[in-house]
Amino acid sequence: KITDTSTGTNSYSNLIMYNYGELENLIFKNINIDSPKENYVGIIGANYGLKINNITLDNINIKGRETVGGFISYPYNREDIRYSNINASNVTILAERGIVGGIFGNMPNHHNFQTTTNISIKDSNITSTAAGVSYVGGISGLGDCNYCLVDNVEVTGARHVGGMTGYQR
Repeated sequence: KITDTSTGTNSYSNLIMYNYGELENLIFKNINIDSPKENYVGIIGANYGLKINNITLDNINIKGRETVGGFISYPYNREDIRYSNINASNVTILAERGIVGGIFGNMPNHHNFQTTTNISIKDSNITSTAAGVSYVGGISGLGDCNYCLVDNVEVTGARHVGGMTGYQR
């Protein structure tokens, strides 16, 4: 079990702050990140690596402020980055503000739907307590996904709330 607690404000709180490499065949299990005053909170803060493949997330609990993802809070915007075969279960996210997702907080802003394929989340609870626009989704707060599955996931927020994405661009 890994627990990360931060009392700072407005900075990153992650197990891996920046990833520049390829990640494959990894299991993240029993992880608790309790950083309710931090932005860009997730197992990985920002991803610049070109390939993320065959990742399992199980029993992930994250509290953050804004741009919060169960796996990656902010995947960097490049068309050559590929996310595939990421499966999550028992993910609980609680964020004070918006851009919140069970796997990704804010997905890349380009329209190459092959970037994210075979992504799933089940038996999870994703919540933003923001009063205004919140962008909350089972997979991502903002973004798109190809061949994605959301099963038994409760998603709660004020505006732009969806089972898969809060706002698909």
